[in-house]
Amino acid sequence: MKNSMREIEMYYIDVVAVETSIYNPDQFQIYRIDIPNMKIVPYNNILFHTRNDAAEYIKKYNFLQLSMVMLQEELRRLRIYYGQQR
Repeated sequence: MKNSMREIEMYYIDVVAVETSIYNPDQFQIYRIDIPNMKIVPYNNILFHTRNDAAEYIKKYNFLQLSMVMLQEELRRLRIYYGQQR
């Protein structure tokens, strides 16, 4: 039986990746999977000067950090699981 979207959302709420910001390519931002919309979005609007600064923030709040490629793979699996290939 498939898990509810809410259960999946709770599982992925702390799973993030760090990449160059979409707002400022000279800085970094934390990204997460937006489960209801099945896409990767910025976690918040905080920009970091270095990837290391973002990693420290992630560590402080006990998030699980994946690479962006791994986060994209998780999203791909979720889309397949729920039959929502986009």
